[in-house]
Amino acid sequence: MKLRLSYPPTPEFAANHAEVAVAAVKDLEDIALDYSPESLAVIDRIIQSFRAEGSTESDVKETIFSFGCYAGEVLVRATQGRWCESKDVMSADLAEMFPFMVVQLPNGKAWNPIGKAFKQLANGSEDSLEYFYQVATDA
Repeated sequence: MKLRLSYPPTPEFAANHAEVAVAAVKDLEDIALDYSPESLAVIDRIIQSFRAEGSTESDVKETIFSFGCYAGEVLVRATQGRWCESKDVMSADLAEMFPFMVVQLPNGKAWNPIGKAFKQLANGSEDSLEYFYQVATDA
C-alpha cells in the first residue's frame, strides 16, 4: 500500500501522525481529541461513518493510518509504551504481516493499532479501537 503522508511512517514520527488525526477531527467535527481512552470512541465513530458511506481503504488510507497512530499514541501515553518497528519486536513471520510500526508495552507485548484501524474499516465495529485499547491494557 502506497501512502502519501506528511511524515515518514516511522516510530519517531508516530506522534506527528497522531497530531494529524487530532487536527483533522477538530477541523471536520469540531471535537478536540485529548488522547484519553474515551476519545477512541470518536475515532471509532468516524471510521464507522466511512464504512457506512462505502469508503474503501484506498479512499481513506492516509486518514485511517493517522487514526491508527492516534490510537497507538493513546496507548503509549497511558502505559509508557513505545513505538517500534515491527521487525524489531516481532518474529519475522509476524513482522511481515504487520508492515507498519507497532506499540510495545512495558510488559514486552507488541500491539498493532494501525492495522486495527484498517481492520475496523474492513470488518466493522467488531474491530473497535476503544475495545482494542481495553484488551491491550488488560493484558
